[in-house]
Amino acid sequence: MAIQIENIKIQNEDYENAETLLNRALKIEPSSIAVLANLGDTLNHLNRPEEALTLLDKLFEFIRDPNLSQRAAVPE
Repeated sequence: MAIQIENIKIQNEDYENAETLLNRALKIEPSSIAVLANLGDTLNHLNRPEEALTLLDKLFEFIRDPNLSQRAAVPE
């Protein structure tokens, strides 16, 4: 449900609210590939590419090593 809400916000280009919702979702599911990808995309749209790259790097770590998702912490 939460991901659906963020996707609606992203589709409507409501990136500020999407970021808020995605950060909440990330605290609940810090290893969610969907949340990390959407938050990275949202940050990129908000003209914050360095933060987006940090999240996308974390996302790629999870994809390369699924065991990391078991020990995931919220990216800073």
